[in-house]
Amino acid sequence: MGTHDELCLVIDRDQQAWEEKAISEIAKACDQKQYLLALSNPAFDLWLLLHHLDVYALAQDEQEQLYANKKSALKRKIKEYVRSYQSSAPNIDDFWDLTEQAIIYAKKLDEDPTSRWPNGLGTRVYLILEKILLAKERLA
Repeated sequence: MGTHDELCLVIDRDQQAWEEKAISEIAKACDQKQYLLALSNPAFDLWLLLHHLDVYALAQDEQEQLYANKKSALKRKIKEYVRSYQSSAPNIDDFWDLTEQAIIYAKKLDEDPTSRWPNGLGTRVYLILEKILLAKERLA
């Protein structure tokens, strides 16, 4: 790898799939290897939704519904903004131009950015996109 390369790990919290102990072990390994851990809680779909909606501004009960993500609440909410959205094949054109807005919205949700991952509704995918946009600026 080059001197400016960085490894990032993107995972969903998916409480049904990951126990906190397993995430803790992953976070510890990432710290040790200096990998960036970009966890989304509850799912990556939250990052995509933030391109179109300031989730932080929603009422608490709406945020709780998205956090519970029952019956794919996040995917259904994305479809309110991107009717053609398919989670198995998202179209980058539906999201890319709104990336800076998504970063702002994700930061608002990130109540404790010093924690190893968001414990409530949140995503750290914005950390990766900040790095990508910064690198893009340097190349321009």
